[in-house]
Amino acid sequence: MNIDERVVPGFSNTFNLQKHIARYNLVLGEAENKTVLDLACGTGYGSFLLDMVATKVEGVDISDEAIDFAQRFVTPSLSFKKANILTYKHTPVDLIVSFETIEHIKDLDKLEKKFSTLLKTSGKLIYSVPLYENYNNPYHFHTFNLQNGLNLFSSFKLDNFAIQDGLNFSNIDNAKPFTYLIVSKLNL
Repeated sequence: MNIDERVVPGFSNTFNLQKHIARYNLVLGEAENKTVLDLACGTGYGSFLLDMVATKVEGVDISDEAIDFAQRFVTPSLSFKKANILTYKHTPVDLIVSFETIEHIKDLDKLEKKFSTLLKTSGKLIYSVPLYENYNNPYHFHTFNLQNGLNLFSSFKLDNFAIQDGLNFSNIDNAKPFTYLIVSKLNL
């Protein structure tokens, strides 16, 4: 499994795992009593966290290895599916969580349309993107600054955002390299 671009509990750097868990913890209140899709769920630990408060969670990832690893977290209300999120079909849900995904997708217009069809009207999309990457990452098709990260997906209405620096979050503009933008948007 490629642990350069995927967090694998027990194998990845502990601090990197903690940063990812912190993102999921940030959105637990939004997931409470909701149907949730965790798109590009990776190894499933975040979906497992969401399942603690959500009504139903499905984690989706394109990697066989990631989905195989995620199967250890399955519960009656948590399932995992191997699929490409751009072609994935599902009944609309209340919340989509998609962390560290968007930079990996070439066609952002197609992704926006997919998010819209997978969300109920007034459903919520919460995504993260790395900010100000100052190195050439062969897995990333896009780089983001604060403004273009917030302006993604214009058919959605901005609800809220936070900047993550390590394990800390703020809503002020302290974005710099190796920080992450976490954005909440409403499907209209």
